[in-house]
Formats: sequence, C-alpha cells, structure tokens
Amino acid sequence: MTTFDLSPELLEKHRQLTDCFAGVRSCGIAFSGGVDSSLLAYAAHQVLGDRATAIYLVSETSTAVEQETAKKIASEIGIRLLIVRGEEFTEPEFVRNGTDRCYHCKRVRFSQLLTWAKANRVELVVEGSNADDANDYRPGSKAASELGIRAPLMEVGLTKQEIRQLARHFGLSNWDMPSSPCLATRIEYDLPITTERLERIAAAEAFFAMQGFSPVRIRLHGNDLARIEIAAGQVERFLDEDFRRFVNKKLTELGFRFVTLDLLGFQSGSMNRGILRVTG
Repeated sequence: MTTFDLSPELLEKHRQLTDCFAGVRSCGIAFSGGVDSSLLAYAAHQVLGDRATAIYLVSETSTAVEQETAKKIASEIGIRLLIVRGEEFTEPEFVRNGTDRCYHCKRVRFSQLLTWAKANRVELVVEGSNADDANDYRPGSKAASELGIRAPLMEVGLTKQEIRQLARHFGLSNWDMPSSPCLATRIEYDLPITTERLERIAAAEAFFAMQGFSPVRIRLHGNDLARIEIAAGQVERFLDEDFRRFVNKKLTELGFRFVTLDLLGFQSGSMNRGILRVTG
C-alpha cells in the first residue's frame, strides 16, 4: 500500500474517528461505495474487524456500476458486505418527491438498518455525512439524527477534501471518485419518482460516460426535458453540430422530448438552488 504524508491535524482527526468505535461491541455502516462511507467503513474495520458490517441498500435509485463499486471497495477494506433491498418506494412521500424527499427516503432506509441491527444485536449504526454537508440542503441528516444514527465523519469535523486525503493514504482506490448522489436527485421536485424515469436517466448518463464525459448529470424537468450538466472544460464538444445531433438522437430515443445543455456546467446539488434561496 502506498502511503502519503498527512498533517498532524489530519492525523488527530483520524484518531478521533477511530475513537468513535472504541469500546463498541459491533457496528453497522450505511455503505454506498462512495469515498465518505468507505473511509467510515475502513475506520470501523480498523477497530472492530469482523464485528463491523457494511450494509448496501440496493434499489432503482442506484446503478449496477455503483453496486459493483461497493463490492470492490468492501473487498479492498476486507469488511463484510451485506446487500439488502431498499424499501423507500413503499413510502408515498418519497414517491411524491417533495422537497423533503430525502428525509422520507433516509427515514425508511435508516429504519431498515436499525431493524437489522436490533435483530442481530448490533450496538451502533453510522452513516457517512461529513462536515461539508452542513453547507447544503440535507434533510436526510435530520432523519438520521431523529433515529439515533451517528455521523462520525461530521462529528470529528472531517471535510470532503480531508476524507479524500485519508482514503488515498490508506490505499482506497475510490479516493478521487466523483460524488454520485442517488438517481432520485436528478428529478425536479414535485415530479413523482418512477422506475421508468430513473431508468431513463441512468441510461442517458451511461451514454455520456461512454462518450468520455465525467462528471455528468441528466436533470429531468417535467417528463420531457433533459438538462445536461457536464464539466465546463468539455462544453466545447457541443460546438460540433454532428455531435449535437448525435446526442439529441440518442436522448430522444430514450424518451426525452427536449434536450438542453446547462451553460453553467456541472454543479452538484443544482436542483436545490431554489430551496437554498428560500431557506438560506
């Protein structure tokens, strides 16, 4: 394993992170295969070994690639991985897709984890919110807090950049992997979430990935309009008329009637712009 020098401050935060698991008999980690939950799982496994379990909830809101990534990273860590079917589609308020959608989704999912923990006498359940998440609209954090799910990365003040530094130091291959929130975040609020819409978005993003775009988001407005977000440095590819026609043909085949390019480029959490203006 290749290691990289860490500042004393960051080493202290890592010590505090592992201390979160000291004296704990067993732990379940809400695991997505992203860098945040991966570092959290790594720290739990450092302290608890086989008494730590990573739990991946699979549903239509995630992709096959994300599931395979979760398996790969869990194998790198050496932690036991449990794959469970997520039940968020049983919650009407999640399907309705109001601005509190994430709250209802996380409430269902975290409740599943707690039910599993109780049945298996697991003492602690944790999730991967970090210190930077306080700067975005994160109703899911409220659900975690209400249910007693702890967020150790946030507790010790680890930022996304610091998490990536630690993940790189410990040899996790996803240390620089772009964040990939669930597919439901691509659908504008108050437009109901359906399997068909999620599959359409996933197929469109997979198409762009095959064309070499990273990161990419397909934001769905109404049932017909796809708003493409890509890195600003890749926007110039759309100056080519043949390429634009190629993209338009593919996305209309997938069921989008109107295809647009966001001139600001990729912006994480862009669907929350109006919410943050109201609540900020």
